[in-house]
This record gives sequence, structure tokens and C-alpha cells, in this order.
Amino acid sequence: MAGLAPLPAVSRRPRAAHLIDFDYLDHVAGGDANYVVLMARLFCAHFPEEMFLLEVACTRADAAALRQGLLRLGTTCQLMGLPRLVQLAHQLAEQLHPHKLLPAHTPAVLRRLRHGGTAAMSTLALRLDKRYPDELESLLHHVEAA
Repeated sequence: MAGLAPLPAVSRRPRAAHLIDFDYLDHVAGGDANYVVLMARLFCAHFPEEMFLLEVACTRADAAALRQGLLRLGTTCQLMGLPRLVQLAHQLAEQLHPHKLLPAHTPAVLRRLRHGGTAAMSTLALRLDKRYPDELESLLHHVEAA
């Protein structure tokens, strides 16, 4: 696969400032705190399911379903201000081709996506606790489920 950029590294313990672009998230929300909380709740509720579907597609070697799921996850991560996860999802999606074998690194990339998304959920819960303490319990419920 000559010409492809190396996959971005996701550290084992990403710092909030490197994982979530809170300025972008606030910009998308237009300063509406309720919108930020709603987006965080939706992300925390749906991320585990999206990852499960990606892992099933990987197990089945279904490149088309995997690509579609990665692009959907990339869009979700973009809305949440998660640029590193967007890059990771889109780079893998670009490497998938129908009727061809999945790249050997696919399971490792999915593990990195799951790790990064789970770290983002925890970070969102902690940051929102400082700004919106009443929302923490609901968010933590979704984080624990992941």
C-alpha cells in the first residue's frame, strides 16, 4: 500500500487537550451549554453500539459495512471535536475496498478507536461535571456501559 500515510498514534492515556477540541465543540454549539450536554449524551449513548457494529463487520470481513461504519463514526467524532479519531477512522475507511481482504492492521485500529472514544467519554463526563454537575450521573452511566 505505497503512498498511504502512516496511521496516527493514539497514546495510551490521551490528555483532554489532545483528544477533544473543546473550542470547536463550543463553536459548533454556538455557546449553548444545553446543546453541548445533549451532544455529549448522544455520543456516550451511541459510541459503544457503533464500535460493536464495526467489530462485527471486521469479524465478518465485510469491507463495505466497515467502511460505511467508519465514515459514520468519523462524522460523529467530528461533531464532538475529536480530530484524532476522525483522522484514524477516515484513514482506515480509505484503505478498505470491496471484494478485497481487510488490511492486517484493521483490528488494531478498531482497538485504538474504542480506546480513544472511551477516553473521550470519560473526559466529557469529567469536564461536564465541572460545568454541569447535574448531568454527570447520566453520562457516567453510559461510560460504565462501554
